[in-house]
Amino acid sequence: MIEFSDRTTISGANASGKTTIQDAFMWLLFNKDGAGNTNFKIRPEDEQGNRIDNVEIMVEGTLDVNGKEVVLKKIQKQIWRKKRNSDVAELQGNENLFEINGYPKSEKDYKDYISELEEERIFKLITNPQAFMVLPWKEQREILMRLVDNVSDVCIAESDSQFKDLVPELEQASPDDIRKK
Repeated sequence: MIEFSDRTTISGANASGKTTIQDAFMWLLFNKDGAGNTNFKIRPEDEQGNRIDNVEIMVEGTLDVNGKEVVLKKIQKQIWRKKRNSDVAELQGNENLFEINGYPKSEKDYKDYISELEEERIFKLITNPQAFMVLPWKEQREILMRLVDNVSDVCIAESDSQFKDLVPELEQASPDDIRKK
């Protein structure tokens, strides 16, 4: 069990489970690993890299949603069936089960609830420090500009004495126009 707070640091040696924690959390919310892949190994493996069968995968997370605790739970079970005239059961696939506050939900209802909480892209940016760094630079700039869009170039220049001489020009032209001049 990991209890997250306003600031939680997860550290450890290689192959000690740091990425597994992130993958589990993202799987619980978005059915993806921490890198955004939907085709990844959620099942545990043995030392030789072989999948361990007949293990129920379960991730549960308690989130604070507008001051109320919400418990999300996702379970993956393997489906095994014996074919006619056979004593050996074969893996037919996986079944995912979903709960919100202990109430079973369909996959659609669960996904709809998660999407109402926060957009996946924003959630990644606020929970994974590396998510911003791997974005293309234009997307990084767009995000940063949205954070400061109500701050004018004049306000920025007035707040720093080294740019004070630019204020009269910024009142008439954009920084790009000034650069061209």
